[in-house]
Amino acid sequence: WRQRTDPVAPGVPAHITVLVPFLPLPRISAVDLAWLGQYFAGVRLERRVAFDQVRSFPSVVWLSPSDPAPFIRITEGIHQHWPECPPYEGKFDEVIPHLTVAHGSDLEHLVRLDLADELPITGRIEAAHLFAWTQGRWSDRATFPLGE
Repeated sequence: WRQRTDPVAPGVPAHITVLVPFLPLPRISAVDLAWLGQYFAGVRLERRVAFDQVRSFPSVVWLSPSDPAPFIRITEGIHQHWPECPPYEGKFDEVIPHLTVAHGSDLEHLVRLDLADELPITGRIEAAHLFAWTQGRWSDRATFPLGE
């Protein structure tokens, strides 16, 4: 679904966004990268994550992790370190961890029908990645393994 409906899907694998927008790429220093590396090395969470519900925002269809709390804590921890980077520019009252499946209006019903027999869908999380939008595309700029 995502490859068919999301124009920026190429270059970005399935993911749960931690914090967007983040610092502009030229402002990210070696010190920032080291802090992120240490932070994610201290993150303990189940490697297998289950996504058990199809949900939607306006024009975005997504899967909900069965336990969103660890992802909310990760976002909050990074936002505390960089208070000038509120999640989603502070537009929303709460952080809702999600795995985007499709972009476009009126797709939720179709996605629900297509995925109904597949839920829950499980995935494995090994690391956090820093993606940056440069030259009209997303690129993976750094990888931060999660703690054991």
